[in-house]
Amino acid sequence: MPYMVQNAQLEIACFNLESALIAQENGADRVELCAGIEVGGTTPNFEIVKQAREKLAIDLYVMIRPKGGNFVYTDAEFQQMQADILALKALNVNGFIS
Repeated sequence: MPYMVQNAQLEIACFNLESALIAQENGADRVELCAGIEVGGTTPNFEIVKQAREKLAIDLYVMIRPKGGNFVYTDAEFQQMQADILALKALNVNGFIS
């Protein structure tokens, strides 16, 4: 008997608004919105997040990452991540990925 995953959801990582809309149109349950594909993902522009939240009916998660490369952050970068989360919560983002 094959292993069945209950309540599986399809999440698509998207690096622009157009791909997020395409993901929704094709059955994604949620979108992870990022920028900086060339560095493995960074926090997207807040205006793009705002537009995505207005146009997407599915869950929207946002990458919180001030830079590409490793995951070692300075105090200033950590404070920026905290500020970004607070600002994005005001846009009704469902969750955050780091």
